[in-house]
Amino acid sequence: MATKKLQLLTDLPINEPGSSAKDGLNFEEYATVLSRVAENTSGPFTIGIFGDWGTGKTSLMRLIEEKLISKDKIIPVWFNAWRYEKEDEPLFPLVATIIRHIEKNSSFLNILGTKSEELLNALRSIAYGLSTEVELGFPGLGNIKTGLDAKSIVDRGEKLELDPIKEKSSYIDAYDALDNAPIPASVKIVIIIDDLDRCFPDHAIKLLESIKLILNQPGFIFILGVAKKVLEGYLEHRYQKDYGIKELQGEAYLDKIVQLPFHIPPHHSRMDIFWERMIDRLDENDQKDFKDLREILIPATGSNPRTAVRFINNLLIDRAIYEKIPFDNKLKKIHISFFAVTRSLQLRWQHIFKSLSANKQICDDIKENITTQKTIDYEILINRGHKSIAEYIQNDKELEDLLTSEFGQQ
Repeated sequence: MATKKLQLLTDLPINEPGSSAKDGLNFEEYATVLSRVAENTSGPFTIGIFGDWGTGKTSLMRLIEEKLISKDKIIPVWFNAWRYEKEDEPLFPLVATIIRHIEKNSSFLNILGTKSEELLNALRSIAYGLSTEVELGFPGLGNIKTGLDAKSIVDRGEKLELDPIKEKSSYIDAYDALDNAPIPASVKIVIIIDDLDRCFPDHAIKLLESIKLILNQPGFIFILGVAKKVLEGYLEHRYQKDYGIKELQGEAYLDKIVQLPFHIPPHHSRMDIFWERMIDRLDENDQKDFKDLREILIPATGSNPRTAVRFINNLLIDRAIYEKIPFDNKLKKIHISFFAVTRSLQLRWQHIFKSLSANKQICDDIKENITTQKTIDYEILINRGHKSIAEYIQNDKELEDLLTSEFGQQ
């Protein structure tokens, strides 16, 4: 007997290498508008793409990048901050990445003309300075590694010489080198920084502050993908603990760095389309069963796209394991909905799952008192001694929706 094909979904963002994901969240229009902002706004300017983990920040930014690639006078630079988290100075790999993108783009170099070498030399000065071993202290940054008279050394190939005066001026020299190589007004370098919130918060903040201090230049546009609450919480904790500043608000701090905050809207209204796109990626034999689960998609996943992908994968594994090791020999086949409801309760409402799985009477009482309006008569539940369970369900609309759904009742 042939083994049934078990194909899981990847949760790679749109346009990532190896990804088969399509735009199931209607991000196309968002990407169009935000790419126009990047194209037509005079730099320096920073756009923040804010959303919780798994809400599609990377996919949105990939779509923005796709639209900018076709523009002659724009060079989009994709930078994954998490990949370089081990770097002592996070700005160094960013500047090096910008240099590589410019050097490889012949059409962009032709547009810059004589300015191209000035710009590249200025960026090399910054990169060189950040890669040497001299440490200087800067407010908000702590110690930062810098070079010695970086521009002169790069231009003339001089050897390093320790000199206290040069140590103090090198950072300014490198910055001035970039400041004196202006980019033509019609040209933009759009730097898209992904996975910033996967870095340790102190590393992420250091990179943001370095960008603000050094790359805050005409022609530079930054697009940052961030779970905002992560950085805000860290900033408030850091300033309260290290400096005793209790009134600092992380949101106000980020407002000084980000000129245009774009919050990814809730996905509730778009999850039907997203669900269909995911189901289309499944094996043909699985598609019908999963399409029937649409009713419990939102309560099961909290309308989080990444959670939805993992939810489907978990169901496929649950079913495959049951088929190999049936837990009840009387049941020849269990519909995928059983695993869907069970997995939802296990992942999101573990307390309720333990109570329901351990007490059949509670299950029966809930089922018997589901109204025609798909709500629960909580007064009867309380009278039957289930007060804590009744209050818990009543205060969570998504849990109530799950339990009162057709599959929940079954």
